[in-house]
Amino acid sequence: MRAALAPLALALGQAHAGLLDPLVHLAPSPSNARVAPVRAASSGAPPAKQVSGGLYGKSAPPSFLYASSKVRGVSLGGWLLLEPFITPSLFDATGSDAVVDERTFGQFYGAKAAAAKLDSHWKTFITQDDFKQIAAAGLNTVRIPIGYWAITSNDTAPFPTGQWPRLKAAVHWAKNANLTVIVDLHGAKRSQNGFDNSGERTDTPGWYTASNVNNALQAMQIIATEFRKAEYKQTVSAIELVNEPQPKSSADWNVLYDYLSRAYAIVHAPGRKYAVTFHNAFRSLSYWSKFMPKSSAFKDVILTAHPYLLFDRGAVSLSDERKIEVICDMKSDLVASRKNYITHVAEWSPALSDCTRYLNGRGRGSRYDGTFDDQPAVGSCKGLTGDASKFSAAYKQRLGRYWNAQTRTYSNSDGWIAWTWKTEKGQAEEWSYQMGIRYGWIPKDASSYLYSDPC
Repeated sequence: MRAALAPLALALGQAHAGLLDPLVHLAPSPSNARVAPVRAASSGAPPAKQVSGGLYGKSAPPSFLYASSKVRGVSLGGWLLLEPFITPSLFDATGSDAVVDERTFGQFYGAKAAAAKLDSHWKTFITQDDFKQIAAAGLNTVRIPIGYWAITSNDTAPFPTGQWPRLKAAVHWAKNANLTVIVDLHGAKRSQNGFDNSGERTDTPGWYTASNVNNALQAMQIIATEFRKAEYKQTVSAIELVNEPQPKSSADWNVLYDYLSRAYAIVHAPGRKYAVTFHNAFRSLSYWSKFMPKSSAFKDVILTAHPYLLFDRGAVSLSDERKIEVICDMKSDLVASRKNYITHVAEWSPALSDCTRYLNGRGRGSRYDGTFDDQPAVGSCKGLTGDASKFSAAYKQRLGRYWNAQTRTYSNSDGWIAWTWKTEKGQAEEWSYQMGIRYGWIPKDASSYLYSDPC
């Protein structure tokens, strides 16, 4: 039966030659409001990297032993880097349709005034109690997205700043809750992908220049230096070099390859105890098999994928059963990837449609109900998003079965990290881990399951 999925893969512009991100995370390609096709591994491969025996040096392994311990984690999306679908009220309060990301938020208010506006959000959206709840849910890892403007001091305008002290406090909260932290450079200067969650929604991502890459390397240096201090007790165990890069040309790809190698050298300088994590850049996992594999001198390198069946009309048109089949078919790719890398499924969601307000970007509608483009609707979005207390029992069961299929499949990797811990009250709660526990579609213990294995 699953062989019949091949036409769907072709329709989505994908070749199933390894685990491909089914679709782009959270925002469509700004240039055409659709996701660019994922390139197959056969279209080329990154250069095999070599490293001298001294680069890893005498550094100890990371505090969390990723090679032998399963990650069960969650991201703190929308906290230290804004995302319109997670906290829509912050954007609606501007009264301006032009405010679509954190950069335009800062432009609208001015950087200092924007920071003052966000101060309450930073203080209250995520607190120490959230870390206690995360630990109580049986999770062991927190991934914290942040933008370059919160870390480096040069050329940050018009972005609001002030997030860095919050990140440092969060690491202490994680330490007290016995959680490990992955610090994620989610937004690079001039954007690595053009998505609103990079801080800048744009048709022309401009990160792929020497000066902008150097800015990211500076951020790596600051993060790696800060969190090796004794006060943090090695709570930060991994650093994500850049989230979801999407190079547009061969020159951009070469910039990315070079950056990943140079950033690795910074994070793995002697005396530091971090794993390095990087996203597959919307290529198959097998595409990266010779770049920094376990068989080389590179150590503690984590390759990640973000499978979402949401951001293409073909995907949102799938029945629940077909979605689960696609997820189940990822098992062999995850198992194969583990031969070359520690492999994580580092973003995913139980959401079954793109009905969530602002999910495709502020001012954009949904493919599912036909308000995103000129295509006919798949169905009504009524009851599929918003306040979880109003979800029907049948819908919560659908969310639970999709969650179950994903956690069971992704457990064939070295671990998973769900997106996201919480959303604004009454908004996008089908995405909220916290609400999933409260309303029963997510198990109270991350290592348990509510349904049998559908695969």
